[in-house]
Amino acid sequence: MDIEKHVLLQLCRLIGGNSDFEPDLYANVKIDEEKLYQTCLYHQVLPFFYYFRDIFRKSFPSLSQDFFSKAKNYSIFNTTRLMVYENFLIEFDQQVSNAGIDYRLLKGIALAFEIYEEPYLRTFGDLDILILPDSLEIVNELLLQNGYFICEDLYSAFPTEIIKKYSFARHYIRKKPSILAVDVHLNLSGKLHPFQFDLMEFWNNSRDVEINESKFRTFNKEYTTVYLLYHAFKHYYFKLIWIIDVYEILSDDMDFDKLGKLIIKYNLVKMWNVFLNISRDLFGRIPGNADILDEKKYHSLKRHRIINKDSMLRGVLPYSPSIGRIILPLIYLPSFLQKVRYLLRQLFPPKDAIRDFYVNKSIMPDWSDYLKLRTKAILELIHHVK
Repeated sequence: MDIEKHVLLQLCRLIGGNSDFEPDLYANVKIDEEKLYQTCLYHQVLPFFYYFRDIFRKSFPSLSQDFFSKAKNYSIFNTTRLMVYENFLIEFDQQVSNAGIDYRLLKGIALAFEIYEEPYLRTFGDLDILILPDSLEIVNELLLQNGYFICEDLYSAFPTEIIKKYSFARHYIRKKPSILAVDVHLNLSGKLHPFQFDLMEFWNNSRDVEINESKFRTFNKEYTTVYLLYHAFKHYYFKLIWIIDVYEILSDDMDFDKLGKLIIKYNLVKMWNVFLNISRDLFGRIPGNADILDEKKYHSLKRHRIINKDSMLRGVLPYSPSIGRIILPLIYLPSFLQKVRYLLRQLFPPKDAIRDFYVNKSIMPDWSDYLKLRTKAILELIHHVK
């Protein structure tokens, strides 16, 4: 493990409450500060270095004042961003309320003000909002009227009916008077993902979160925890801030019996196992209250050879994105039958999905065309594996 990853590991130990570092262990170790800085930006943890600056100065004396100045400046920048997003939320809340639209806050700003000791510690790239699918056209119009436009990404080319059909998120950005990004979600996961959630169950298990003096709706803590656990591990890449989110919220009070039932209901037991082991290895312990679920039916002490502390610190899997997307659900799905069903669906998706994504919309491929398309896709996948 290189020294920059050791620094990140010590950060996690500090978050876990362990500040007993050997004072001379890293006294003469040279740290590539630019590499550390970029790594911290990637993992969205740079403000923690300002928050724990006194401890880090003693533990890693080779870190320069310039590095801590950058951490301070970024923390100030993040505080400013929080204020800008808060002002947007107040305006947006009033507009959608006047239009009779309900929504829920996800991740980011809600977590910053609720589970972190200082809100600026939780950096985020955009504001995540969950709406019901029938509200998409109205919310889209409101955002466009307020100077936002739809970002060009994998989903921007799809018409609204396809966005709704597969529960794709729609990404918006505004550049003036200040840059703001908003992700509008229609569900907790895309319809093509193997892990599915009961949207209305989550929707109806909601509560207010207070951001300064304003209140907004988010999920109850048990449901928020389930979503954060899923979100932390669903990508083919990882960010420490997502793991820290789960760790921090599990340190709060909640109904852990209810949480355990939700983890089982939504097939997240293996994900929970992976998190507990990673938590032990990164933070030095599992969150104080999570030991209620640290028992045989929820947990195995066996470390996973692919998804572990090292892959978290590295931030990416040693595979291409296309391979990573296929491999991860195979790791997390609890039964062999579910793995087989998922893999077959990935290799041979429904014909209407082929029509929606790959061919002329006026032509429904026959079975010969379908098999040709899938053979080509599978051969390309095998090439990536090699």
